Amino acid sequence: MEWIVREAARLDEMSQGKRSLVVTCTADGDISVAIHHDGLPIRDEVGNESIVEFCSVSGGGGRSPATRHALGQLLLALQADAQADPGGIPPFPLYLREHMLRNLKMP
Repeated sequence: MEWIVREAARLDEMSQGKRSLVVTCTADGDISVAIHHDGLPIRDEVGNESIVEFCSVSGGGGRSPATRHALGQLLLALQADAQADPGGIPPFPLYLREHMLRNLKMP
């Protein structure tokens, strides 16, 4: 089984391009949200990436289906904004930026 990750991100409009919102959806439908600073994930004091994740109902979790659905809509909105204005895509490391630009072409 091929695992496809859909991801979209957008630069913060108030931090001079330093922070960005990153929303990721895995092939099994889990959606995560992270804040990046200067293109890298923000980490806590012990080095863990600061991220929140909402599981799909089909995966055995999914206690927040309305929240997960809204985050899926946010992912689509971020992708639409990126197509309309690619300048708002954050300065990820190059391979991630290319990955995101390829995702914009997905149906």
